[in-house]
Amino acid sequence: MQKTAEIFGHPISIFQKTCVIAPFLFAGMLKDLEILDFKRGFPFSSGSSEHLTLIVTGMGATLAGDAVLLLKDSPCQNIVLTGSCGAVCETEVIQLGAVVQIAALYHLESFSEMLSAAATPRLVANNLPVRFKDALPSVGCSVGSMFMEHCYLSAFKQFGIQVVDLEASAVFSASQWIGIPASALLYVSDVIHASTHPFISGRTDSTGIHNAQKTILNSLKGLF
Repeated sequence: MQKTAEIFGHPISIFQKTCVIAPFLFAGMLKDLEILDFKRGFPFSSGSSEHLTLIVTGMGATLAGDAVLLLKDSPCQNIVLTGSCGAVCETEVIQLGAVVQIAALYHLESFSEMLSAAATPRLVANNLPVRFKDALPSVGCSVGSMFMEHCYLSAFKQFGIQVVDLEASAVFSASQWIGIPASALLYVSDVIHASTHPFISGRTDSTGIHNAQKTILNSLKGLF
């Protein structure tokens, strides 16, 4: 595709075999992943090291999913989504700053359906391979509304869902569509509760979250 340089900042023909999809940049992400040529396209930005290509999409399922679809004719052979998620319940192992990898995935992607407070999570992927030794295998669900998350706590628990995010189901569905395997490595930025707004709790730049981001970056470097 001739227009991919405008879309990603670089043509997809020069992308590496491993592509990391990130809705936003972590502090120090470019330095830690040794990415020197990071450029802004529209709507995405990208850059590569000797081992991987980082693609920053912005938050949301549509952008992340479309970025993956555009990788169909690229050298990419492996996709890793990284970013943040919310915990359904805080436990000894799943708490603020914990790092998880998605082993099974559901979705409630439709914003409009979530407004009914009665939508049902639907399975996207199951029995996904465990690739990262320092990340807890977890059951995830991607949602269409952060504001409505607390209305689905009972449904999340019924389906064994432990963490929720915005992008994973779109990334996995798109990766299945183009035939490239995907995985997701996320850190817990908040715990779902009706009295704590996710837009506020997720902004806290705590030491735990910073350490979780460093763990994710080290895990990504450990793929090679």
